[in-house]
Amino acid sequence: MNAVTDIESDYLKVIETLKQEISSLQEELLETNRGVVALYSEVQGANEKLQLQQHELEEKNHALEDANHQIAIRERHAAIGQMVITYNHEINNPLFIVHGTLRLLEMSTMKDETVLREKLAMMIKQCDRIAKVLERIREFDNLIPKEYINSALLDLNISPDNQ
Repeated sequence: MNAVTDIESDYLKVIETLKQEISSLQEELLETNRGVVALYSEVQGANEKLQLQQHELEEKNHALEDANHQIAIRERHAAIGQMVITYNHEINNPLFIVHGTLRLLEMSTMKDETVLREKLAMMIKQCDRIAKVLERIREFDNLIPKEYINSALLDLNISPDNQ
């Protein structure tokens, strides 16, 4: 029976050793789990911080896009303003000379030249019309796009007071 008792004793020692190893492994597993939980919390916090930073960057990007758009609009308005000033000058100078000459001709024609007077009056009226258009172009901020045969044109017949 000694052999059975020896085997039983050895068996109990092995079971005790296994219990200790299992207990040690359980403690190690619990420690690992605590580390994983702590690491997960840290990663989650970092992820939330990154999401917040991404949101802030998106807002700043939208603000920058809006600012760039406003700059582009202002640059276009400045270019249009320069163009208006140039065209206004280039058209008004010769128009002034033509208009003045037509007025002189109108004053110097004889009363029996009614056809000539009518033509001169029509030419003066057209010069006045061009001058009014140029005046409205000078106020280009007040121009309103108007559809004409499938293309947008500016309606120069609308005065700023009628808007």
